[in-house]
Amino acid sequence: MENHPADQDQLDESDIPIHDAHNSERGSSLPDGSLSPRSAFKAPALLIVLMIVLLVLGIVPRMRQQKLLAQLDPQGMPKIRSVTVNTAVATTNNGFTQITLPGNVQSINETTINARTTGYLRVLNADIGYRVRAGQVLAIIEAPDLDQQLVQASADASRSRAGHEQAKADVVRNEANVAQAQSEIVRLQSNLESARATVIHANSRLIAALGSVSEAQARVQQSEKRLVGLQADYQRTRTRLTLAATTLNRWKELARGGAVSGQDLDESQATYDVSLADVNSSQAAVDSGIADTGAARAVLSAREGDVLAARADVTSAQQQVKAAEAAIESGKAGVAAVAAGVVAARAYVAAASAGVDSSNANVHRYAALRSFERVTAPFDGVITARNVDVGALINAASAGGSIAGYDPSTTVPKSGMLGIARTDILRIQVPIPQTYATEIKQGQTASVTIREMPGRSYTATVFWVSGALDASSRTRMVELRLPNPDNSVVPGMYARATLSLHNPECVCRIPASALIVDADGSRVVVLDTKRAIHFVHVRLGRDLGKEVEVTSGLRGGEALVLDPSLDLYDGQHVEIANANGSI
Repeated sequence: MENHPADQDQLDESDIPIHDAHNSERGSSLPDGSLSPRSAFKAPALLIVLMIVLLVLGIVPRMRQQKLLAQLDPQGMPKIRSVTVNTAVATTNNGFTQITLPGNVQSINETTINARTTGYLRVLNADIGYRVRAGQVLAIIEAPDLDQQLVQASADASRSRAGHEQAKADVVRNEANVAQAQSEIVRLQSNLESARATVIHANSRLIAALGSVSEAQARVQQSEKRLVGLQADYQRTRTRLTLAATTLNRWKELARGGAVSGQDLDESQATYDVSLADVNSSQAAVDSGIADTGAARAVLSAREGDVLAARADVTSAQQQVKAAEAAIESGKAGVAAVAAGVVAARAYVAAASAGVDSSNANVHRYAALRSFERVTAPFDGVITARNVDVGALINAASAGGSIAGYDPSTTVPKSGMLGIARTDILRIQVPIPQTYATEIKQGQTASVTIREMPGRSYTATVFWVSGALDASSRTRMVELRLPNPDNSVVPGMYARATLSLHNPECVCRIPASALIVDADGSRVVVLDTKRAIHFVHVRLGRDLGKEVEVTSGLRGGEALVLDPSLDLYDGQHVEIANANGSI
């Protein structure tokens, strides 16, 4: 319930008598027992306060009702109040969204040129702003001590090469000794084979001799057996001869006496003669058998001598084989020793070769350091800094200062001899917010503008996209490559890059100040053609900072009230303050 100010004053004044009445109840009588003047007015005051309260309770609702009736027209519709608002139009992306982000312009290549040779700066051919080509001599450093070190290294390399050649000659000599020892082994192996053949031949002779002995022994035995037979035959013939002689003598005696005929005597004489002839023949056969037996025994003795000689030859040949085998083993040991010498010589050659390589590497190192006396440009570019003067002492890897102060974020280094940057191609690193991080593609183009160059726009290309977001800023780093053939853009400038992102969903974009988010959800205030406002519920998409995407609830082109106040109501007519929001 609202109270009128005058009524409030009356309520405040009525509180005082009531408070006083309560206070007066503590001592309503005077010392003499009579009522005080304030107690005398207690009843009328209470009646007055009661009348005021009833009056307020009856008048205030009527005043509020009259106020509401005053806001309606005779037809019962709300009267139009004169409210002025700012408006904006909801736009559609038509499948594309453009974002503009800041970025720093950097050269495609930039570096600090330092010296690798210690000496004095004798010649300086470049200064700040000079455009140089790759390989161009920028400075010359004088370093006589380095020249002497190169001469000494060359002499050491020559000595190492001589030692290497001597080591190779030792290897060749040892290899020749190995070849000679191996040829000697071949000769000894030939002798061994010959000795083994001699052993085989001696063994065959021994076997033949043993066979001859056996044959001679058989002949002796046969001769002795024949001799025994001949001797038995001789004894039989002798016996027959004796019998024949006796018979002949008897027949002669009988013949004298005429007892036998002459024929019988002649037959006895013939028998005697035959027996005598058989005895003589048997005697000759026995003599021949004795002679044959002696001859056979002589042959056997000779064959046994041959066996002894063959066995002596076999023993000699076997000794020759053992001697040849021992010589071969000794030769193999000699070959192994000479081969070990070859291995040692080759190891020395390898060590000498390593020494030669080390000496040559030392020569090349000093030659490379000497080549660094001429400081050249690493690539085409422009000189951005000069930190030395002619005659200055140049230390290796620095020039007049330490490289510890090098800052890769600037194209004007404060250390080193010179600074150089390549500016025909520039790169711009742009941090893409997480909202658009997945929509950036390699190879797409971007429009680059620089505030100091109004009215001019450059076309750059997305060269690479980072594979991860920076957790601290929730951005994805993207590098743009910007051709700069006329060198109009200078590294270090501040630029703004505008990229067009493809969005398959056609959504509206509204200013963030046009959005109302409360217990009823997300709403906007839309202005119709009669300048009456209406509250519309919308579904939100991405938060773009100053703008918000709306995926449903708006079609695009609607006029929206910016910064709507809480006392606006649906159907209220308003006035438009800004011209671009007129409908």
